[in-house]
Amino acid sequence: MNLPSTRSLLTVFALAFTTPVINAQDQSGGLSWTLCNDTLELIETTIISADESAIVGIDQFGIRTTYAIDDLFFALPSSDRAHRPPDPELDPIQVPPIVEPETRFAPTRYLSLVDGQIIQGRLLDSNDPDALQLVLYAGNSTVGNATLSLEQLRVMTDAPPMLADDFSTQFPDADTVVTKNNDRLVGFIESIGSPEHTASISLDSAPDQAPISIALDQIKSITMANPPEFVPGMYITTSDHLRLRVSSFDFNFREPMSIVVDATSLGLDSTSSSPNEITWQLPPNAPAGITIQQTDARVVALASITPSLIEPTGDRDWTPTPFVVARHTNPVLSTIDLRAPVRAIYPVPKGASRFACELVAQINTWTDCVAHVEAIDRSGNRTELLTQRLHADHPSQTLNARLEPRTTQIEIRIEPGELGPIQDRVLLVKPRLLIES
Repeated sequence: MNLPSTRSLLTVFALAFTTPVINAQDQSGGLSWTLCNDTLELIETTIISADESAIVGIDQFGIRTTYAIDDLFFALPSSDRAHRPPDPELDPIQVPPIVEPETRFAPTRYLSLVDGQIIQGRLLDSNDPDALQLVLYAGNSTVGNATLSLEQLRVMTDAPPMLADDFSTQFPDADTVVTKNNDRLVGFIESIGSPEHTASISLDSAPDQAPISIALDQIKSITMANPPEFVPGMYITTSDHLRLRVSSFDFNFREPMSIVVDATSLGLDSTSSSPNEITWQLPPNAPAGITIQQTDARVVALASITPSLIEPTGDRDWTPTPFVVARHTNPVLSTIDLRAPVRAIYPVPKGASRFACELVAQINTWTDCVAHVEAIDRSGNRTELLTQRLHADHPSQTLNARLEPRTTQIEIRIEPGELGPIQDRVLLVKPRLLIES
């Protein structure tokens, strides 16, 4: 996939509009998806099919529309499908079952890699202390053996990890092992899976002592002090909690999904004509998300940023801290709950160029307030993005505005209206920032 350095506007083609009755075949996805484009617009559609070039969706009126992949940041089911276990009863194709190895010392793990991929595998005994040996699983089948350097691993856990992207510069100073009885060991991981299905760690608290070996089936998680690595490209999330970088994909929810994975990044041996790529066939119900990591832009959730100032407005002496209602499929879809009149200032990353959200007042008998949103630059200059009274006759307002260059802060201010501060609760629904480099 060649990601353009200058992103074009969203390309939309209305392909057909014949009748408001949607053909049953067109509804085979069965779920509404949310698409986020490069102007931060959130689009609800039922996906008919998708591949590496475009998504074809159909709306509630039966209008079929094509969305160019290069103009999107992500596409996710509107419900949290990515965190539901696969249902073999709904899988229309026959796949071989996972064959459990006879040894009890090889538990299945989820591995989060430094490049943001998430894989599932069973650890094997390794003769190389600097490498992991695994059998990889996807869907209901084994997809190959892999060899990964310990430097590629960020987290290994026995539970599905969060699927949020995190390419910040913050990462642990030391490796950490958490055991099944919640003991926490901090130090330097010498090996994982060698010898005899154990992990070996040299403790920071006892640098002169020999490394401690712990059986893998007694370990809940391992976190490595490896910095994250941003790798542009397309990433597919699956219903069994995987996240894979792909060069191409194709799905329509009726036939097996086909994806071409980056074999080298997963440590797989390729026997295909393309030595760095391997094609996997996954069940039709496998698609659970598409993420496009652009080279020159990204979307950031305001909910993931800690406000630098929180203070009451009006005559109040105290206000509750804004509460984040998180969405674990993608933090961009989270909501910030402003439970009383408040002034909150959020620092924004360098390169912020657009801000979007929906402000929704939780209407009760006394709800009547005025919402202000302003952008502040490094010199303290302010630009008004929105001023809107929210009450029973106008309970919500959508905002999608360009930010002035060198914007450093966003201020959200809820002022009591004519009826005072009682029941002036406002939700910032899916507040999001466009960051351009």
